[in-house]
Parts: sequence; structure tokens; C-alpha cells
Amino acid sequence: MFLSRWRIFQTDDGQKRLVGFDSFERGCVSSALVDFDQKAMQAQTSDGLTYRLLGEPGFFWSVIDTWDSWFHTITHGTGGATKDVTEEVCGKL
Repeated sequence: MFLSRWRIFQTDDGQKRLVGFDSFERGCVSSALVDFDQKAMQAQTSDGLTYRLLGEPGFFWSVIDTWDSWFHTITHGTGGATKDVTEEVCGKL
């Protein structure tokens, strides 16, 4: 699966997830990351999918909106802490 305009977010339970747009320009949030290969620009998730990351990570409001909508839905509005960990995971690309 290809993912563009992407970022990595972490929930308060320590799980990291990719957020971005697929090849159909639909916003999506991955399952938890289990491996991230910065050199290959690929990430493996807990559901067995491999994401090929297109371009460098960037700050896009549409990605933030996708994350916020997903997180609100999954937690039924009760939330928890989240943070953007893109730079921590990737360093400066």
C-alpha cells in the first residue's frame, strides 16, 4: 500500500501509527507499527500490511484532520493523549 502526505502519531499506550493518504487520495490510519525502515521508506504494521511511503513527511492539516477523526471515533470521544512522533522516528529526512 502506498501512503503520501504522511505522519506518525503515538497514542498514550505507546502504539505508533501511520496517518496519510492512499493512492485513491483517501485519508487512512494504519494499525500499529511493528517495523519502520527509513532507508527503504517502508513500514510494516501489526495487521501484516506493508506501507511504502512516498515523499518526505510533512505537516498537512488534512492529515491532522484524518487522525483527529479516526482517534475520536475509535475512542468514542473519551480520548487519551496522543502526539506526533514523526521526527523522533524518522529523524530529519
